[in-house]
Amino acid sequence: MSVPSARDNEDRGEYGEGGMTTRTGEELKIYYCEKLGKDFGEYLYEIYVQTVWLFVEWDQHKKLFMDEKTVEILNQTAKSYFALQQRIQWNSIVLNIAKIIDNEKVGKYNNLTYLSLSSYIEDKNLRDDIRDDLERLKQEREEIKNLRDNLLAHNGLACILSENMKADVYSAVTLEKIDTILKSIESVFQKVYSHYFKAYISFNETLFTFGAGNFIYVLKNGLRLDKVRREQANYDPKLWNDE
Repeated sequence: MSVPSARDNEDRGEYGEGGMTTRTGEELKIYYCEKLGKDFGEYLYEIYVQTVWLFVEWDQHKKLFMDEKTVEILNQTAKSYFALQQRIQWNSIVLNIAKIIDNEKVGKYNNLTYLSLSSYIEDKNLRDDIRDDLERLKQEREEIKNLRDNLLAHNGLACILSENMKADVYSAVTLEKIDTILKSIESVFQKVYSHYFKAYISFNETLFTFGAGNFIYVLKNGLRLDKVRREQANYDPKLWNDE
């Protein structure tokens, strides 16, 4: 599967001054390595890819489950199935956030995480500039980490056995908390990107097509067609059975 692209607007370059640029995943990886060197380039590319997918996942989740009219369509279509999908997507988003702002190491193994970003940056002014942002991310991640450690990646026994504790752990990770962390992540990446590439990049403008909006369109028209069929005087459910 190809990588959806974030929008970047370069001041200059092969696409012309002020032009909007998009690149394939492999082209972007080569571009990063040419600009930053192999180690930093590969690191920044991989953290970019995971960040893009995280923003895509969050955007699709919001389009499906945070609009009342859309939720009504999902409930009319397959209520139990979409309730399951909502839970699966939410857990996936929390886990992916926890991974991307995890500790730099687990034991002797290095992690791909924003918290190791400073180790790749030689420019002292830039390191100082993002230091507070990274510290804020460490603070903002605590509720995410608690949910990941106790109920998603592990079965924390004390939490599992206490309904009150379980409810507190889940309720601490709110929609606002997710939005706040994603804004902080984008801010950190933007500072680094603008420093090295002299360009603006937005993860809220990912080039991801044929997603939730198209899906809802098909479901909505399916419900309309079903209503027309049922209103026919000679309607027979057996005629519409595809099995």
